[in-house]
Amino acid sequence: MLLWNLVRGILPVGYCLHRKIPSFDPLCMRCEAPVETTIHVFRDCPNSSAFWSLLFNHLAPPGFDFHSFFNSSPTDRLCFNLTNSFTWKTIFVVGIWHLWNTRNMAVFENKMLFLNSTFNKFWVDYHHTLNLKQGQAAGSSSSTDSITRKWAPPHKGHFKLNTDGSWMALDNAGGGGVMRCEKGLWQVGFAINFNAMSAAAAELLAIKEGLLIVWARDIKQLELEIDAEALKMMLEDPDAFKNHDLGNAISDVVSIICRNWKVSIFHVNRSINCVADKLAAMGRSKIRRGEISLFHYPPAELFQDYASDIPEMVAI
Repeated sequence: MLLWNLVRGILPVGYCLHRKIPSFDPLCMRCEAPVETTIHVFRDCPNSSAFWSLLFNHLAPPGFDFHSFFNSSPTDRLCFNLTNSFTWKTIFVVGIWHLWNTRNMAVFENKMLFLNSTFNKFWVDYHHTLNLKQGQAAGSSSSTDSITRKWAPPHKGHFKLNTDGSWMALDNAGGGGVMRCEKGLWQVGFAINFNAMSAAAAELLAIKEGLLIVWARDIKQLELEIDAEALKMMLEDPDAFKNHDLGNAISDVVSIICRNWKVSIFHVNRSINCVADKLAAMGRSKIRRGEISLFHYPPAELFQDYASDIPEMVAI
């Protein structure tokens, strides 16, 4: 809807509202420029310019036409960004979404986000979008490719924990996970129901619960696999996300990881995390609010998914 309104030139920015309501002050609430236009919101406002500069420091595509991005007219700029590569279109759309949210917080809540907070929110959503696209691509890939993309047992002497979150709304969320040994055998699984503000928050709560379950079993070497690359980055560099909305949740998980054991974090494709994904969906839809169920054997409804991870186990 944001993009549709932007293309049609009907976003309720100060300039458009002033044209319909002459008494309305078209001032930009973020920088106090006298007139807030769409190009000002998404590019020319100092807050927006700083956001794009920070983004380009991390994600500038090779050979990117910076002149067209920063100097073209609103119509030409929109055309330039939406006819670019798929990767850049994804970056651009997620970026303007967060700039619009930042602008609305300034207008309706009189709250100014720090630049790093806006960028961190963008970074998480951008990687979640890429993960979703990767999952769709994996689902439509050839049967040969699907055979090669399998869950792999941990290294000798290690255990492996796969976790995932399932989120629809604040009060409709859950998580799940499974720990397996070096032979790929099921050790313990869980499904939990909880409140979560976002999909990323649900993933973090599932990771936290899974780590606590494993820690209670006195495991000393653990491989943690998750399908959210952005969360892996945040857990490995928590200080960079102290001001993020998820900062406290990240800190909670990191405090468990830093206990007296070795935890290695890996990112995997969503198709490889199938068992954890189904346990998370079970937690959201089948477990009572605030409760957790432990599974010492694979639940019947996902046994085939578990067995297909290690084909030879079907004969066990």
